[in-house]
Amino acid sequence: MYSLKLRKVSEDYRGMPWSWLIPIGIYGLITMFIPFMVFILASSIIIKSVMIMISIAAGIGFYVKMRSPTILDSTMLEIQYRYRVHKGEHIIPKHIVPLQFLKGLVPLETAHHNGLIEYTENRYGIIYQLFVHNRTGSELEAFIALVTKNIVDRIHDGQVLKVFEMQRYTTDISIKNQVVAAMNDETKTAEQRAHLESIYKMLVSNTEVPTKRYIYASIILGRFDNIEDAEAERTNLTPSIEDGLRLGGIGYNMLIESDSIGRALRRCMK
Repeated sequence: MYSLKLRKVSEDYRGMPWSWLIPIGIYGLITMFIPFMVFILASSIIIKSVMIMISIAAGIGFYVKMRSPTILDSTMLEIQYRYRVHKGEHIIPKHIVPLQFLKGLVPLETAHHNGLIEYTENRYGIIYQLFVHNRTGSELEAFIALVTKNIVDRIHDGQVLKVFEMQRYTTDISIKNQVVAAMNDETKTAEQRAHLESIYKMLVSNTEVPTKRYIYASIILGRFDNIEDAEAERTNLTPSIEDGLRLGGIGYNMLIESDSIGRALRRCMK
């Protein structure tokens, strides 16, 4: 087993990428080498102690945020994201999210017709929005497990499924407004108005913050040399997937418009 692991590591290794070595070298020069030289040259115990603390913190920061090229890429993406927030350029809370903006946050290239999403490295995928009502806790977990099974049973080798579930606070007061409008309807009897008034009082007394649930199923179809091959795979696969969703009694809608795809990707990042 150990020899197999060593062999896999040797097969996967392709050398240290310069895109990782250069920033790590600069980071080490600033946070490790310079404090080390100050430690050697300084005569004050306080300065030496501060340099030791800086070096320890730098080592921890390296391990947590930079110890591999993949982690460094994620860290740089996070830094760019927070920098845009600081400058007031963060537009994620808006309803319309340009795909060009999302390219700075997710490995996205563009969205083609019929809902085909092109990611980096010639990968293509699709996103379904799923619908479920009044399920929480174990019931929701069972629902997501059912969704996963019904889709996984139909996708091919090399394809990836990820189900996202999130809740967002909402300020929707449409139900209260409808009750008030019904109470003001002159055709209502006194008994009906009293009943509507009791419903309104119940709604007002409910202090729970209303939430809206979103569930998405993102499917990576695989890598393709051109969009025609990716579209052919999408055309062949979606009828089987949608048949499985229908058999499970799952409401679904494949996202087509670029704005709806952008909103879905934004919500999946929450």
